[in-house]
Amino acid sequence: ARRDPILAVQLLNEERFQRASSDHKNQLEIGLLRAKAYLLARSYLASARELIFINSLISIDERQANHEEIFSTLLKLPEENLKQQAELSIMGDIRGWLSLAAMTKRFQHDPLRHFEALKNWQKVWSGHPATLVVPNSLEMLSQIVEERPKNIALILPLQGELGKLGRAIRDGYIAAHFTLSPDTKLRIYDATAADVLDLIKQAHQDGAEMIIGPLDRENV
Repeated sequence: ARRDPILAVQLLNEERFQRASSDHKNQLEIGLLRAKAYLLARSYLASARELIFINSLISIDERQANHEEIFSTLLKLPEENLKQQAELSIMGDIRGWLSLAAMTKRFQHDPLRHFEALKNWQKVWSGHPATLVVPNSLEMLSQIVEERPKNIALILPLQGELGKLGRAIRDGYIAAHFTLSPDTKLRIYDATAADVLDLIKQAHQDGAEMIIGPLDRENV
């Protein structure tokens, strides 16, 4: 309440609290308080460790929210830090969480590779709590991959006053497209002098599921 997490951790680690923690309810409450204090102190790994410890003390129904909290807390750490801590970790559950977070950080901008890496992680860690009760943000990943558009249209001004900007967006998108989703169809339409509604109709007839553009304020 005083926003003094360092003092809170000191108090929670006192012997009187250790004695009180033998009771199941007290163990849970003290663990949650420690996790919150460490989080406020930006000790993200320590906070996640507390949440991992109390995972066995809570019901199955409560684990979804706890897993999301563990996962989001670990994602505050850099990928290299996560990988190093995973190698140093002795406890299997913690190592699994750390490797899951490191993998997510690595592929966070590449849903397809992230999804494949997640499936491989789940095979390796088949008995891990995060495999049995997947964090919400990872559960959404499969839906994102399954529902991603297979046919995309770029409608951009490639000439005239906005031509330089349109071409820059086009070139940047093409570079990312062939790196991240080469199996997706991509068509490019020049909106410099055309009626944008006609171009949208044409893109739709060509099978576009998503349109990026048209950049020009009036056309937007």
